[in-house]
Amino acid sequence: MMFVNESLGRVARSGLGLLALSACLAGLAAEEPKPAQPARSQRLGLLEAVRLTLAQDPNIQLQERQIDIAKGALQSARGQFDLTLDTALSRGLTGTPRTELERINSVGRAHLTETVRDVTDYRLGLSKQFRSGLTVSPGIEITRSADNLDEQPALNRANISFVVNVPLLKGLGREATGAAERAARVGHEAAALDLQHVIATRVLNVASAYWNCLGAEKQAAILKASENRAAELVDRVRELVKAGEFPAAELKQVQADQAEKTAARIAGEQRFWQAQQNLALALGLPADKLMTPPVPEETFPRPPAEALPWRFQGQPVLERSLNRRADYQSALKAQQAAEILLAAARNNVKPQLDLNLEVGYAGLDEGSQFRRFFSSLETRNYAGPNALATLRLNFPLANNAARGLLLQRDAAHQQSLIRSQDLARNISSGILVALNELEQTIEELKKAHEAAGYYREAVENEREKLRIGTSTVIDVITTADRLSNALVNEISAQSRYATSLARVRFETGLLVPPATDRSFSLSLEDFITIPQVDLIESPRARP
Repeated sequence: MMFVNESLGRVARSGLGLLALSACLAGLAAEEPKPAQPARSQRLGLLEAVRLTLAQDPNIQLQERQIDIAKGALQSARGQFDLTLDTALSRGLTGTPRTELERINSVGRAHLTETVRDVTDYRLGLSKQFRSGLTVSPGIEITRSADNLDEQPALNRANISFVVNVPLLKGLGREATGAAERAARVGHEAAALDLQHVIATRVLNVASAYWNCLGAEKQAAILKASENRAAELVDRVRELVKAGEFPAAELKQVQADQAEKTAARIAGEQRFWQAQQNLALALGLPADKLMTPPVPEETFPRPPAEALPWRFQGQPVLERSLNRRADYQSALKAQQAAEILLAAARNNVKPQLDLNLEVGYAGLDEGSQFRRFFSSLETRNYAGPNALATLRLNFPLANNAARGLLLQRDAAHQQSLIRSQDLARNISSGILVALNELEQTIEELKKAHEAAGYYREAVENEREKLRIGTSTVIDVITTADRLSNALVNEISAQSRYATSLARVRFETGLLVPPATDRSFSLSLEDFITIPQVDLIESPRARP
């Protein structure tokens, strides 16, 4: 920063220079300037910002669609155990040329050159696979047959069967047969947990953007006030140069100081505009609303009166936090799904050895009438019961497909273990960092507030010393610039403290209550106070 030199200070001790500059320097020790009200942007409360985020954020909407995908996968997997109806009706005429010998041996039918067979067939079957692997398939089949050679009436034959297929090795039991459905159900539960984590992440994101935007606005106001004071000083010095009180060369230094503060103000306004855009994006505002982004209306939370109102209690806090973290619980669900599929893959390596049991009866009725077609099902015309048992073995000798799938499932299971363990490490580290950051920002904010207070007093002292002639203008300006820097640093500390409060709640799983959708409530206290849970221990309770 460019400051006026010693000659400026000496001249300022003259009566006219001192009186002229005193008015310009009177505002240097003023309180932090109030941010200007935006011309087109609206003021927005933090809770309203959270509400808009929950309603509009595309990341939340994408994860909700992911839940629908997982729900569809679960419904698709359940289809394996649906009751299946299979029915068919067919009618066919088949003409077969007759040989000369057949015609000669056929008494009364020698004139027929072909055999015409008329067959009507109807089949109705049900099939149901149970999660134990057992498959039940009841069914009926009715066939009517007649030809142009026999003088007998049409034959209506019925066959009723009840088939049970029992897997003895591969496909036996819930672990094998229901693996896809169980894994899909766990996947759906994991998707709901992922939504909860995405909601918590986006709430943290909007809170961080909100406090950063508020800090950028206040810092821009301080830089603007500093620029205004520099411009006023240039005007006063220019008047003194014209009056012959200052040499013309002294004007360049205060002009350089003004240019430097103008550049700082421009950079501060750009940071504020960027912070507004970040807040607008965190809110999920559409593109046509980005030209007039909202600005915060809240004030920064105040730190607790005590320097250390709590202390970290150790590993139990980490474990309880992991139990609350939706992303970690989702990782455990993914691990569980991988275990389910791995167990099914192990079963899939076994040979396919099935026991097929069939019981039923056959019926017969003669006649071409329509009712005769179904009367063949009546028990008065049945023969049986019939029974059939079949033992079927199907086993590829190399079994590469099953062994390859087992290798994939085992690797996927190991990946899920590694991911969940690594996530636990990262979450634990994030908790430790967030707790330490909260503790440090409390101390930082208190010291920054003390520094700003001391500099305010220092500016007042320098102004008083200037009035009695024991200080110089450069001393007052230098101290005022340090006050501006201290105010900027204090606002940065306030922003970091407010953000650290939300981050502690996020890292410990306390920012958003457990929910599978957006139907939950938050209060402003959730964002501006330290959570009073297992993270807190009264200093009096320390040994």
